[in-house]
Amino acid sequence: MYREEFEIFEKNELDEALPFVYLDNAATMQRMTAGLLAEQDFYTKKNANPLRGVYELSELATAELWQAREMTAKFLGCEPLEVIFVKNATEGLNLLANGIEGWLGKDGGHKGEILVDLESHHSNLLAFSERYGEKIRITEDLMREVKLDLERAKTEGAEPKIKIVAMTGMSNVTGADCSDIAKELRGFGFQGLILMDAAQLVAHKKIDVKELEVDGLVFSGHKIGAPMGVGVVYLRYDLIKKFKPLNYGGEMVESVKLMDGKVKMSFAPGPSKFEGGTLNMGAIAGLSAVEEFWLEHSEIYGVETGLTERIREELEKDENIELYFAENGIISFNVKGVHAHDAAQILADFGVMVRAGMMCVEPFLTEKKIGAVVRASLTFYNTNIDVKYFLACLRRVRGVMGLE
Repeated sequence: MYREEFEIFEKNELDEALPFVYLDNAATMQRMTAGLLAEQDFYTKKNANPLRGVYELSELATAELWQAREMTAKFLGCEPLEVIFVKNATEGLNLLANGIEGWLGKDGGHKGEILVDLESHHSNLLAFSERYGEKIRITEDLMREVKLDLERAKTEGAEPKIKIVAMTGMSNVTGADCSDIAKELRGFGFQGLILMDAAQLVAHKKIDVKELEVDGLVFSGHKIGAPMGVGVVYLRYDLIKKFKPLNYGGEMVESVKLMDGKVKMSFAPGPSKFEGGTLNMGAIAGLSAVEEFWLEHSEIYGVETGLTERIREELEKDENIELYFAENGIISFNVKGVHAHDAAQILADFGVMVRAGMMCVEPFLTEKKIGAVVRASLTFYNTNIDVKYFLACLRRVRGVMGLE
């Protein structure tokens, strides 16, 4: 079901003798045809730099940008002027990490701590740790740390130490949905910033930033089938004036002047402050079309849950499999006696595409004494046939390695 929305399942350059079983959706989904057509439509009918020209073609590009901002706002449950376009979630997380310096100020920057969850993707962990070093506290239990900090502050009559929580919405290795933690932190009385990496969450759960009670959130378009090269940052509007931009250049300033030999500038209002340079308008148009599909087909959220459970049940019965995690379409495991990369290569030789390695969560997998894993990840276009074939091929891995 819905596979007809993805042309690659009908036309691709892989070996036609092999099945096409794509189970690496946590890394990237396949491109939705609607997004590719919208991207092509922009470049063939509206191609110009938005916001910068008074001629009709540029005005069409500007209208496309605003329409995409409105669609993304609808997709996230926020206002259009709270939507910032970036190239991917990694850039978005770096934008937020860089931006908080303006929000913290000198005193807050000196005294405040930033709490990061251990399950964080390297993009989240490194964006903050490389900038703030000793101010970073890494934990497996966000709620416990925040609650203890608030209780200590109340007892001592002092300010809470934790000013910012940079959290994962959904783990890309366990599949655990952590997004409700933000609301629970608010319930404890946490008044600092909550910034969420929703790169995995976005394809498995309908997002409403107001319900989540987060101040900032990021995701990549390619995780939901949009063209590569576009991501989104939601940033609460009152924070836009307070956050520092990541990139400086054209269009993100209102004026630039030389005063006594020094450059003085004022930022452009709204999200433009963070969108320096030429935007990837084709990908933005494609993202808008794909978001519209998700909004019109809300039934696709969670479709992969049943297939996940089927795989879990089968792997739990297999004495040759070490199953670590299986939730929300993400299954992490190893074949006993076979390195993760060897297992992934053998599956690839059968036409099954999975991922192997540390999944960009090396501190978490190291702490759990697991190491490299094989990860199969599902989305709404995967089928029972995909799962059946994957399981059949998995049972042959040890034999190919000469272990049976």
